[in-house]
Amino acid sequence: MRLGALAIVAVSLGVGATVATADPPAIGGAATATVGATRSAARAEIVVVNEPSVLSAAVEAATVQAARAAGGVALPGRAAQIDMVRLLRGGDVIQQPPSGYRIPMGLTVVPVEAATFIFEAPVSSILAAGQIVMGSTSAGLRGARAGDVVELIDAGGGVRSLTIGLVAADETIGGAELLVGVEVAALLGVDRNTRMIIWGFDSRSAIDAALSANGLPGTKIRVTRAWDPPSPDSTIGFPRTKALLGEFAYRRFANGGIGLEPGWTDANIHERMTFAGVGVRASCHNVIVPAIQGALQEIADAGLGGLIDLASTNTVGGCFSPRLNNVTGNIGFLSRHTWAQALDINVAQNPQGAAPRLDCRIVRIFRKWGFAWGGNFVNPDGMHFEYVGEPRHQLAYPSPYCPNIIAASVERIEAHAAAESGDPAGPALLFADDGLPAGHG
Repeated sequence: MRLGALAIVAVSLGVGATVATADPPAIGGAATATVGATRSAARAEIVVVNEPSVLSAAVEAATVQAARAAGGVALPGRAAQIDMVRLLRGGDVIQQPPSGYRIPMGLTVVPVEAATFIFEAPVSSILAAGQIVMGSTSAGLRGARAGDVVELIDAGGGVRSLTIGLVAADETIGGAELLVGVEVAALLGVDRNTRMIIWGFDSRSAIDAALSANGLPGTKIRVTRAWDPPSPDSTIGFPRTKALLGEFAYRRFANGGIGLEPGWTDANIHERMTFAGVGVRASCHNVIVPAIQGALQEIADAGLGGLIDLASTNTVGGCFSPRLNNVTGNIGFLSRHTWAQALDINVAQNPQGAAPRLDCRIVRIFRKWGFAWGGNFVNPDGMHFEYVGEPRHQLAYPSPYCPNIIAASVERIEAHAAAESGDPAGPALLFADDGLPAGHG
């Protein structure tokens, strides 16, 4: 099903991308994987519980209690950013950033016990062997294959060498970039739980009732079921972001700041410009400039331009801001503003963590032009519109704020058709936004 036209250009470290204008945009598929994405319906019956950033002991205990009451099992999982300094094949260097720089990678951590249920046998067996499973999109970006060795920086600043045991379809491993077991994560110093994974429960109704009885979801707690319909405000993970916008290397400074590798900004970030129609001024990624312009022009044509506070937007809003994530920087994540992937507007009226205050007509126009809105993040971020590369204005989902108004005849995004019909979708919708666990900015 064709939802729009977007030219996805293969990118490599330090090389910019040129992308054709999208109206509205649509995202492309991943590279061919070593292992496909088939699975049985029974294996897809999983539920994930998240909080912004690190999981609290209270939510962990409540989730375990709910799982037991429904006849199931719950174990903690993790998401983190891990940085790569080299990719090796034998004695040959396949990818290496400039000296002093590292490549940000999204890491998904799943207990082997859970992986045996969630994934097909090749994936779980690789995790049990202490090796890495790499997603096909990420492997395609750097020419990686099974047997290659990645050198990763651990929490103490040392370098750990790990073998890629398998390259798997993104859908098979839920959109993860790097998938590892808990033991490997501990070796890397990734030891803070960020989610609970529930499986093996008696029925969907049983787990729903048990979660509710234990206060889940609650304030700033997200419960995601494999059979949930797609949310218009779900974000995309590291692999899809890199496929759209390019991959960079970066360095960390002693004062907590970061710097991008030489040349990446010049090749990919549009110099500060004033968009037609509304007058927003920002420096954004070249790829998303046409989508922002399209959204702002439609907002102006609808007579809604006066609802955008230009003083706040043009002073403390905008797109490009290389930095750690406001919510998950404590576990190493870079903000998506480092890619100039998101536009913040009406900042003064929408402090992060507060109920959003933005006209829903503006929200729906941005969704039409390929953006997810932060107003429905677990940690609300009503100023934040993040590019996802596909129209989101016709997804029927009970959003707490600004639900879409759905036309009588709606095309469905093929990748989510199973979830919309009520069939289990497996991990594809549950781990796809790793790198942004449950709330971000």
